[in-house]
Amino acid sequence: MIRRLYVAILTMMLVMFGAKSQIPQDQKVASILKSIEQMYVDSVIDSELADEAISAMVNRLDPHSVYLTSLQAQKARRELENEYRGYGFAANIIDDTLVVVRTICGGPADKSGLQPGDKILSIGGVITTGSVIDFLMVEKVMAVDKGFKINFMVVGDNGKAKLVKVKSGNVEQRAISNSFLISDDIAYIKIDIFSKDLGVEFASVLKKLRKQGAEKLILDLRGNKGGYVGSAVDVASEFMHGGTYIVGMQSRNGTVDGRLTNMEIKNPMRGEIVVLVDGNTASSAELLAAAVQDWDRGVIVGRQTYGKGVSQKTIVVSDGSELLLTTHRCISPTGRCIQRDYSCGREKYKAMEICRSRSLRGGDVDTTGVRYKTLRYDRSVWSGSGVTPDVVVERDTTSELYLYELLSRRNVFVHLAAKTYRLTKGNPDVISERSIAERIVLQAKRVGIKCSVDEILTMPLIMSTMRAEIMRLADCRLNVNMFTYMHDKYILMALKILKSGKKVNEINDIL
Repeated sequence: MIRRLYVAILTMMLVMFGAKSQIPQDQKVASILKSIEQMYVDSVIDSELADEAISAMVNRLDPHSVYLTSLQAQKARRELENEYRGYGFAANIIDDTLVVVRTICGGPADKSGLQPGDKILSIGGVITTGSVIDFLMVEKVMAVDKGFKINFMVVGDNGKAKLVKVKSGNVEQRAISNSFLISDDIAYIKIDIFSKDLGVEFASVLKKLRKQGAEKLILDLRGNKGGYVGSAVDVASEFMHGGTYIVGMQSRNGTVDGRLTNMEIKNPMRGEIVVLVDGNTASSAELLAAAVQDWDRGVIVGRQTYGKGVSQKTIVVSDGSELLLTTHRCISPTGRCIQRDYSCGREKYKAMEICRSRSLRGGDVDTTGVRYKTLRYDRSVWSGSGVTPDVVVERDTTSELYLYELLSRRNVFVHLAAKTYRLTKGNPDVISERSIAERIVLQAKRVGIKCSVDEILTMPLIMSTMRAEIMRLADCRLNVNMFTYMHDKYILMALKILKSGKKVNEINDIL
């Protein structure tokens, strides 16, 4: 009897604990959220709880898997579209106030009279000044359908507050920010992002430049954080043989499920190519650079790229939120994966210089990965840490280029141009060179960069960039690099290579 009772109790315990262990994970999360909703002592917002719970789960995965709320997803999609519904302006915090730094040509903000340099006091009633600005509320106010008018309270030219009503509408944005004929037969094209329709835009721009005489190309991918892989393949079609293997998709079982090849087009460019890269060249941008390098189609000039060699599948939730889930590793034509190690954790990984196995200062490159050989000239390339350039542009902390990069990353040029717009109206000639240098030094000091006026006056790249940024506020389609390239170390190296007439495997002969 006692034995039977013991067995019965033991069986009951096993059922109870077994049931607990066998609860499906989705039901487990839902059960906890429901308990909090029904019994927690304070009121909570269910949607925010769910968003935070999902974000916490995703944060346990690789650094490139991410959960986006509906507002975040909407913003992310907009950045990759050639046309979107919105207001068409960019703003940054300057001295505790949201300031318009740029308006998109012909966009709603531009047509309504919103100008660079305008200090925004409020947007739709949401205060945009002070030490704490509720950007989430600003995004919610501005997340509206086409045709909706929103009130901007701004401080204009006369220093007085005024109301500007901006009606949302279609905003055209270009993925290519600069393109021009840099010499008789050399074209320069800078791609800022691999947007959805980049292939069409790139083909049109390149066709125009080739009609002007371009036979060779400098493709500038510096600062390009990627976008659609398909757009990278489309760009490759313009200067690589049709049917060329550009990138493969490797699933978690190690097999390459799909190989993306470029299209066959009529009359692709056959001349020499130089691709410019830096530490902020990432994802689709560096996959394109890797393909160019693997096939020995061109010379890669610059710095070690970021090292993002994985792709994400977008899973859309009914409320508009999205899960970007890493599903494949991207494999270059030689068989290498440029994804750098992320076992150090998300925070250290995001801080690129901390996570890398070596400090990539000066002319150092990371060659600690597996060695591969290019497909035409049998040159060495490496996996596991981005794309190692064929020609390295060294980082010298005493050089103008180093200071220029610091000023660019901290938005000194953009912010200062916006600040001077009322005075200059896009014409830098109304103020002296020394005055421009003094303003650069002052703005640099505000973001923690030390430099002197006399030092800045001897730096043509910095001075010409500042002048060009001021001019661009009067003409938003201005090619800034047209005024600065003769002082740009990267571009000068690219020109040297292309003008030499040397093949990829002969580059060392001219360095």
